[in-house]
Amino acid sequence: MTRSITALCAAALLSVGCAGTSNPAVRDASSGLAQSAASAPAKPQVPTIPNRRPPLPAVELTDELMFKMMMAEVALQRGQPHVGIPAYIELARETRDPRIAQRATELAWNARYTDAAIEAAGIW
Repeated sequence: MTRSITALCAAALLSVGCAGTSNPAVRDASSGLAQSAASAPAKPQVPTIPNRRPPLPAVELTDELMFKMMMAEVALQRGQPHVGIPAYIELARETRDPRIAQRATELAWNARYTDAAIEAAGIW
């Protein structure tokens, strides 16, 4: 019994939905709204704020830098912040790259190495 009522309701909704799309008055009214929206005056353009970040330093990714970064990441993953954080601080000093300095700051802060975090934040 409930299946037949559900099927009847679905058929009624389907027929109402299909019948509504072929009504020319509805189509004309909706196209009129689209035309009035298209003929509205354009909004004035808001000037965009230029990116004020300084350019990144031109430091080449050498084998030594990559080794230090990988060593620091592996040490941190193994629970050895006393090895990883000084390596990241040294990388931040050498490269002056704000992305490395940001990573060093976040790692040092989360590991509660306050002095290292302040130093890295100064580079960042």
